[in-house]
Amino acid sequence: MHHITHHLKDQSNLKPYYSAATQHEFLTAAGTLSLSPGRLALWLCQDRIYAAHAYPRFIGLLISKIPFDGPAVEEELNRETLALLTICLEGIIREVAFFEGVAKEWSLDINGWMERKAREITQLKWQG
Repeated sequence: MHHITHHLKDQSNLKPYYSAATQHEFLTAAGTLSLSPGRLALWLCQDRIYAAHAYPRFIGLLISKIPFDGPAVEEELNRETLALLTICLEGIIREVAFFEGVAKEWSLDINGWMERKAREITQLKWQG
């Protein structure tokens, strides 16, 4: 694990959040291959929307706010920030490809989900 992960795990005030994020029933079902195809397809579809659309838009906004007209020291930090955000975009591309690869491997349709209200999605998640 990276240093930051160890640091965060050692923070007693964060332990409940760490457990909630890493021991969720969805992750347990995915890890034991007991996740229903419908539930997996829904998750892939929903997460793909964030990864393919929201994250790049957000990172693009961050990039557009990087000033490149400051002192040399700030310019270097700005270039490093730009490089880091570029790496983030590359990671997003890999993540979207992962979603599409899993969908293909398991013959899941992740493009056919109708837009639903949150309550309907919650019910679908519990029904499998």
